[in-house]
Amino acid sequence: MALISYGEMYKWVRDDVLGCESLINSWDAMDSFCREHVVCGEGDGVIICEPCVDKEPVCVEGSLTERFTFCYCTLISKLKVRWPLTVCEKGVLETLGVAPTQFHPNSWAFVRGFEILCVGLDITPTVDKFFYFFESRINKRSSWMSVHGVNGRGLLTLFQSSYKDFKKSYFRIRCCPGHENVLEGFPLYWKQKTISFGGLPAEKLSASDQEDVKKLDGLKTVFNTVKLLDLENRPKELKIYIDKMASMSNQELMKLWKQQEASKAVAAEGVGEKARNIGPISRPSVLGESSHKRRREIETAVPLMNLEFSSTQKFNPLRGLLVYAWVRIGMPWTVELIRVRLARFGMRSLTILLTSAKPICLTVTRKIWRR
Repeated sequence: MALISYGEMYKWVRDDVLGCESLINSWDAMDSFCREHVVCGEGDGVIICEPCVDKEPVCVEGSLTERFTFCYCTLISKLKVRWPLTVCEKGVLETLGVAPTQFHPNSWAFVRGFEILCVGLDITPTVDKFFYFFESRINKRSSWMSVHGVNGRGLLTLFQSSYKDFKKSYFRIRCCPGHENVLEGFPLYWKQKTISFGGLPAEKLSASDQEDVKKLDGLKTVFNTVKLLDLENRPKELKIYIDKMASMSNQELMKLWKQQEASKAVAAEGVGEKARNIGPISRPSVLGESSHKRRREIETAVPLMNLEFSSTQKFNPLRGLLVYAWVRIGMPWTVELIRVRLARFGMRSLTILLTSAKPICLTVTRKIWRR
């Protein structure tokens, strides 16, 4: 089916979705992905993974005789989402009225991190508990539904500040006979009207849920979502990590957060010239910290290039001597000689201009020297 036909059928879908064609468009590509990643958590015979056909976009609907849904590859490879979806995951999708691929991967990471954190604290993850800490965000400039932390109830960090390169890798998921419940309890296809929800007050929760969110609130810390996903299958290390984070003070948490952000920035941008373009790094606020202190810290952040100079650059004595001689002797003598020549020929305006430009030339030269 041509792209223009999909555009006529789904006029409410943005072009960045309609214009994407999945790279998983053959059985070879599908088999290769399934060999490298675990898609189903209950073994074989539960779901069927199929490649996309006819250059179909991810928002295409099925029919009464052909029920399926789409799944982004990044949900499996990076966020470790497993089919069938959990009760909590299905509940979040159903509450917001979105299909699995209509929910942004960063928001999927919040759901996964929340589930892992609850398991580490022997708490049953539920939809109401999740939406006590998170609320949905409808952004007209984005095709995907997102959630973010409720103000004052920060629990998890963002998985990736800029989640890219996921739009063109998706595949179909169908259920095997006898496992129809795999595709029940949540929307299978994209919906034009989604639901804004979240930020539930404690009064609207059940008594047991209130006790659990009070326990989570009492931790008074923000957990690293990437770290939680990494520790999912290591329960002992997960509990140690949670206990360690819960016992740290605000100052210790800020120090740890800065170290993690600095290491991520260096790994992403590299050391040297790329690091020169990295500015102050924004961060989530910590409970009890004033906005004035946060703003002052951001404004006075030290660029990474100053910290990396000694390990990435070597001082050249000969180059330094030549630049020093040029700044102290060559540049002033050349400027003065040109000024005298211009004055001799009566070019007073150019003489004044050159005299005023002399400090600028010296400043530029010094900046080159400092590099």
